[in-house]
Amino acid sequence: MADLLHAAVAELEDAPQPAAFPLAYVEQALTVTTDEGQLGIYERIGVMLDLLELDELDAAILVGVLLPELHPLFVQQIAWFSSDAGTRPTPRLLARLLATGPLRDADVLLRLDRHGRLQDLGAVRLVGTGPLADRPLEPASPIVAWLLGSDLRAGGPTVRRIDPPSYAIGREAAQAAMTAAIRRGTPCWSIVGGHDAPFVLAAALGGVLVTQMADVVEQPAWSEFLLTARLEQRIPVVGEQEGREIDAVDTERLRSPPTCVVLWASRFRSLPSGLRATADPILVPSATPAERAACLETLIGKTDELQRVSLELSVIAEAVEEARGVGGEVDRGALGRQLRRETHAQLQEIAHMLEPGPGWSDLVLAPGQTEALELVDAFLRFGAEVRERWGLGDVAGRDGLVVLFAGESGTGKTMSARVVASGADLPLFRVDLSTLFSKWVGETEKNLDRIFDAADASQAVLFFDEGDVVFGRRTASDDAQSRYTNLATAHLLQRIEHFRGVVIIATNLRSNIDSAFLRRVDVLIDFPPPNSESRQELWERLLPTALPRGEALDVEFLARSFDLTGGGIRNAIMAGALSAAADGEAVSTAHLVRGVANEYTKLGRLIVEADFGPYTRSLRRAGRA
Repeated sequence: MADLLHAAVAELEDAPQPAAFPLAYVEQALTVTTDEGQLGIYERIGVMLDLLELDELDAAILVGVLLPELHPLFVQQIAWFSSDAGTRPTPRLLARLLATGPLRDADVLLRLDRHGRLQDLGAVRLVGTGPLADRPLEPASPIVAWLLGSDLRAGGPTVRRIDPPSYAIGREAAQAAMTAAIRRGTPCWSIVGGHDAPFVLAAALGGVLVTQMADVVEQPAWSEFLLTARLEQRIPVVGEQEGREIDAVDTERLRSPPTCVVLWASRFRSLPSGLRATADPILVPSATPAERAACLETLIGKTDELQRVSLELSVIAEAVEEARGVGGEVDRGALGRQLRRETHAQLQEIAHMLEPGPGWSDLVLAPGQTEALELVDAFLRFGAEVRERWGLGDVAGRDGLVVLFAGESGTGKTMSARVVASGADLPLFRVDLSTLFSKWVGETEKNLDRIFDAADASQAVLFFDEGDVVFGRRTASDDAQSRYTNLATAHLLQRIEHFRGVVIIATNLRSNIDSAFLRRVDVLIDFPPPNSESRQELWERLLPTALPRGEALDVEFLARSFDLTGGGIRNAIMAGALSAAADGEAVSTAHLVRGVANEYTKLGRLIVEADFGPYTRSLRRAGRA
């Protein structure tokens, strides 16, 4: 290659010029300082030859195309040689300069065909229209930047550089599979996993260069991305784009790239079917508790308060760096807040995080209900220990717990979910299944994945309300909506089956739930309407001590006379208090009776004067009877 280049430059030296054009001066001008020290033009071209895997002629052609970028004197000479006074070499000019000895013009021109190595790599491109031999040639910008010692981070497609992590990221089986894939020389293979996936790849194979398919869908962005990865000696990784499917053009490009490309998807079904057969995707699972503990100890030392965090290790590492102060110390409070934000931010549109609930002493439940709820609490506190240390993981069959709360509205289902989650110091996400399956048509499965992934990451308890909508008994139907609902339901069941935490499903009527789903339930708790004794306890607990009372409130009468749930009693107390405030009086039993009447009206119940006893006159004055 050096002989070819010398011959080409020597011919350029023979062209008329206003100033001296010694080859030694050119070599000196092309010497730059890099991290490896002083590298002359030939040394750097030699490194580039190895990185791009070019043979002697392709390398000489590429350098010929680069000449105008390397020194302005070459521009003058090329302009003199070009009949149209162009400043960039054409295939015809390069053939003239390089066709020495046994080489013919055709040999050079064939190398610039679209099937040639240089075009395949995207290292050069033909500009404009007209005969191929007379079209100016431009080098790819990453090659120019690298050859001149410039930073490849400037310009080009949006990319993220990931170096091998300084902490142990684990997943040794996945790392071994990645190493084997590289050794096999498979042109394109896939990894399936979350945020940690490219970091595991970097740990196994060295640095990686990550972009999204949407950022490199057009040329020359695609070629520049692959060239940058080659020159930086990184593995190119193309991630899926949120809201954009990988189409047939993308698939064809990925099936036969000029260099090894890794496709990264968060789910197996996100991979295009045309690529699934290329090579079995490599699954990058979530970190185990032991791997997470080792990572945390490496990053910030042993810390009990973060042991429950199930975020990806790379996310934790990034949060640690953000929480590190000027002196290098990590602000534990800031770290905890950042990790919570990472978990919850992505769910704001499709799930609602309930505030920590009241305590166990605030629940009014029958003994059987309390015992079943305590079993859920025990799973949240000790489930991991029982499965992993006591060896019951295989016996359990699955890692999570499925709970069904059955009872009409207001009987304490949501409050009980808040109590168990708060008692275990875990977040609680409430998801309205009726909204999820209707409002987000076409997006249900993707949103379910987002919910379960975030819940897995934070060990959150999932509370699915309106379970009848999805798990109710169904009649046979072949319409499109039913088929869609059945597919989404099957996906929800699959995610529940593999979820490692607690899923609570609430229904207003147990008999509405399909028997096939009931067989999957681990704990079933009925929430019947409270009896008179329970209602009295609810009235007494829900009436705040700060409430101004004008007389001894007849709670026994209220509990005996009116069949309300806990939620109904709460509403009646609020309505009665507002009525008293409007009258400018302290709260009396008569005000609370008005609140009950308001609740009855809202529920569509008849207001029978006999039920209200001595307070009927008060209702008449208020226009309720």
